[in-house]
Amino acid sequence: MVQHAWFDTAILVCIVLNTVVLAIDHHDMDEKLEEGLFTANIVFTFVFVGEMIIKWLGLGLAGYLSEASNIFDFVIVVLSIVEVGLGGSSSFAAFRTVRLFRVARVAQYLKSMKMIIDVVGRSLESFGYIALLLLLFCFIYSVLGM
Repeated sequence: MVQHAWFDTAILVCIVLNTVVLAIDHHDMDEKLEEGLFTANIVFTFVFVGEMIIKWLGLGLAGYLSEASNIFDFVIVVLSIVEVGLGGSSSFAAFRTVRLFRVARVAQYLKSMKMIIDVVGRSLESFGYIALLLLLFCFIYSVLGM
């Protein structure tokens, strides 16, 4: 079931709809809209919890945790549960922001976008060495300037 294209398509539609719901949220909303968005967030949280459970049952725990995207989804689902459990408090709006990273899953299904993400990922690995070299230069010049 978790390997079927319709399952992935249904989850991708939920991700896009969840992103739209998160984008509608703004300051000074009327109470009806705020309640509707909170209800929609609860529904989407249950959908993604259901997806996680179905994948767990279908792939097994080891199979589920062997994919980085599933681990990422697990973290997002846990943060979503925490945020909904706290009543959608504005002090935990950062959890809501993390859920926007689910959109990255959509990129997995677009070949050109996946290629761009792979190139950026490889570039970030090289950037670490450049950052260390820059830090070394800053250290040397700060010692020389003392």
